[in-house]
This record gives sequence, C-alpha cells and structure tokens, in this order.
Amino acid sequence: MGKFLDEVGRYPYLDELDGANSESAIKGDLKLNKDNITNTSNILEATNSETVDDAVQVLNNKYRDKEIEISEYSDETSRVIITERPSINPVKLENFGEVDINSFQYFNDIIDKLQTLYGINIIPITNVELQDPKWNGIAEGAKAFIYNGDIYVNTDIATLDSPVHEFLHILFGSLKYNNRELYNQIVS
Repeated sequence: MGKFLDEVGRYPYLDELDGANSESAIKGDLKLNKDNITNTSNILEATNSETVDDAVQVLNNKYRDKEIEISEYSDETSRVIITERPSINPVKLENFGEVDINSFQYFNDIIDKLQTLYGINIIPITNVELQDPKWNGIAEGAKAFIYNGDIYVNTDIATLDSPVHEFLHILFGSLKYNNRELYNQIVS
C-alpha cells in the first residue's frame, strides 16, 4: 500500500485491491443476521443517513468491492443484498453470453443502477419523446445531453460511453469552478 500511496497520493479503494472482500465488515457494521436482515435503524446509524436510499449510496461508495442493495420489509426491518460489483473487463463479460450493449433494456438497467446505487441522476429518453414541442429541438440527434442539471440518455441512439461522457461534462464543470488548479492540470 505504501507504493500505491506514493504513486497515487491516497490509499487504494477496496475495488483496487486484489482479493478484497468486505462482506464480513458490511455484516458487522450493519448488524446483519444470518439471513442478512437487520433493523433499518442499524443501517441508518451505520451510514449516518436519514433515508435508506441515501444509505445505499453511502454503502456502495464505502464498500467498493461489493454492490449493495437494500429491500425494506417495514419501517423497522430491512434485508441487505450483497453481491460482487460487476466489472467491465471484457474477459468477465464473456460469462454473461450475448449482450446487446445498445439495447433499450441494457441502458435502462445501467441507468437504474447508477441512480439507485450511486445517486447519479440519469433519465432515459427516446427519439419519440424528443419530438415533443417542449424539447424544441434542444437535443436533436444527441446521444445524451445535460438539461437543468440532469443527464438525459437517448436510448434509441446512445452508445455505451454516452452517460459517462455527459457525466464528465458535469464533473469538469464543477472542477473548473471549485478546484481550478486540478482542472488545469487535468486539461493540460
């Protein structure tokens, strides 16, 4: 880890460590029983969150080697679903069979995960919806675009990189005004 700290300037995240497995830490922190069920208050307390939706995002940011979802059974009880975080490594994608990465369902699944697990607001939209006069030709022919702070992805023509491309616009815009020195270093 010392080498990583020297080269990158921070300690590695869990998803950057070979063989990392935070499942027992998650279970301990959230006080999960053998069926991964706990009092919802345990989840909110452990994540310092006011809602389960916020807690999901905190947990997925902290335990980056896992993908964590929470199903609320009642106001008092929740079940935590812990799975391996997917990798975009092409070798690992072979295990999933044929995947049409430009399909409407594929994009909706990605958008749903980005919103639910990581709090990134992405809205799917189609060519038909963009014909509505309220859009007034704003995004004609665009694979994705930013409007009123939200990222819209045209699921009819978007490619795999479209949501990330638009997210980077927001990220760089924020950096430009909040950390000009880092922005200049990245751009140069």
